[in-house]
Amino acid sequence: MASAARRATPLSPSPSPEPQDGAGASAAAAAAAGASSDAQRPPSPPPDANERARRQLETATRAAVDALYQLAVCTADVHEGQEGLVGAKINSVVAALGNVSATGSSSELTAMVPDDVMGMIDQGRNPDAHTRTFISRLVADNQQMASMTMALDAYHDRLSESLSRAFPELAQPIAQMRDGEEGQTAAGT
Repeated sequence: MASAARRATPLSPSPSPEPQDGAGASAAAAAAAGASSDAQRPPSPPPDANERARRQLETATRAAVDALYQLAVCTADVHEGQEGLVGAKINSVVAALGNVSATGSSSELTAMVPDDVMGMIDQGRNPDAHTRTFISRLVADNQQMASMTMALDAYHDRLSESLSRAFPELAQPIAQMRDGEEGQTAAGT
């Protein structure tokens, strides 16, 4: 399948596919095939309360963005006698933002956003930087713990060898103790 050229549409920042000659029939056939395969799939489970609340918040946010867009269009072309229309659009934006606030404070939304991420968004910075920093810190901590564990294991082995040489009568119990610890480690306890 040839990739379609993409161009940005005037109302959307995302590119949309450019129609190609003869592609309409094959796209319709693909859509029909996709619809028949959808009929064979089992229905998806109903979304949980958190997912429903997230979708409601997303819908309210999209409505607020749409209201802001309508306000921008309205204010760009105000004619004499239509000043009241701008006020009505401002009121609809305020109402949409109030709806976002009310929907966002729902008790069903349990996914918490870290304060650091919210602060980055408020400052106009990319919140992905917080995630990268957090993951890097976790990787470094994990490497440090792995190194400490390996060092302690090596120390324990050397100590066991030294004790076995210094006290030959304890060699067997030390070996049994070490074998028992390895079994517990392998079992995840």
